[in-house]
Amino acid sequence: MRNKLIILIPNLRGSGCERVVAAMLPILVQFYHVQLVTYDAQCKYEMCEGVEWKVIDSPNIALSSLWGKGRRMLARVIAVSIVMRDFKPDLVLTFIDTCNIVGWMAHALARLKCPIIAAEHTIGREFFNGNLHANKYQFIMKYLLAFVYKRVSRLVAVSESMARYIKLDLHIDRKVDVIYNGFDAGVYCLPASFSEKNSEFSPWPKILAVGALNENKNQQLLISAFPYIKKFYPRAVLTLVGEGDLLQQLKSQAQKCLYEKDIIFEGWSDCVSDFYKNSDLLVHTSHYESFGNVIVEGFMCGLPAVCTPATSAYSEVFFAPYCGEVIASWRREDLVDAVLRVLSKYSCSTTLRVQLAIDSANKFAIERMISGYKFVLDEAITFSG
Repeated sequence: MRNKLIILIPNLRGSGCERVVAAMLPILVQFYHVQLVTYDAQCKYEMCEGVEWKVIDSPNIALSSLWGKGRRMLARVIAVSIVMRDFKPDLVLTFIDTCNIVGWMAHALARLKCPIIAAEHTIGREFFNGNLHANKYQFIMKYLLAFVYKRVSRLVAVSESMARYIKLDLHIDRKVDVIYNGFDAGVYCLPASFSEKNSEFSPWPKILAVGALNENKNQQLLISAFPYIKKFYPRAVLTLVGEGDLLQQLKSQAQKCLYEKDIIFEGWSDCVSDFYKNSDLLVHTSHYESFGNVIVEGFMCGLPAVCTPATSAYSEVFFAPYCGEVIASWRREDLVDAVLRVLSKYSCSTTLRVQLAIDSANKFAIERMISGYKFVLDEAITFSG
């Protein structure tokens, strides 16, 4: 008889943590009877067979007042507690900051005795400084997170730097399990060949940006830097993969650039690995990140990166010089300089790009991530018994 596992996450709309959960589900259903609970039915992935999916119909619509947010959280707690009580799980696994708060409160309201594991994928100094809503409500959010994280059965963070932040900033004196996000080496892997720098007729370098088109991802910075990159690499092209509220604004910015025809908006893609494999440099200009899933996916395809200092976790993600560079600011001049250095040092070297892919596949294998979560889940059940 398989243990019954509830997984709670807001949705599967395609962001970093959601991709990780979607990738784990096909493996977890082999060991557990899984019920997935989400706030809404947004899903960019095909739901794997064997998962029971419950939607509580509470979409993440922006609310301006603290009162409105509190009422919605209470409604979610009640709805999730009813699902938990009906399913009678042996184990509960929740993901992402306030969703972890909802999960713990629903678990308590349902009077469950089973273990509950909270996986934190977002919080950190950059998250509270760079996220307008998190910054505005950080006092109460940190208080609730600290209250919950002292009481869950196990607590997971996606990096050592996040674990340190949780302990120091939230004043939590307990073990925090660190499990790096993992990715499928069968999907994110070396291309058949790398593009040729000296080919007279093909574009080079092919610069790639992947992520939602929003204020946080800050693609405006990259588009503003592109004309300066073109001075050194006249055949350069820039491709942006993603969708979001700033699409028209970014297109308007590109149209005012002298090189509009070399800036390509591809929209959403469920085959983003093809873009990694067909590019020479990944540029990520976010204000804040938690881990850097896009960066690691690119690394596994042998794609070096240049990033703004969006998270202290980059010190763990960028594990060798040939990974690229994390610049110290969000200044356009610094970004351009770093892009030129990485293109000349690493994008031109097939040997280093192959080494990058091999080392990344070993460090960030999906099997290692799933093994980490399964160990925590199984140990929680064993200790509770």
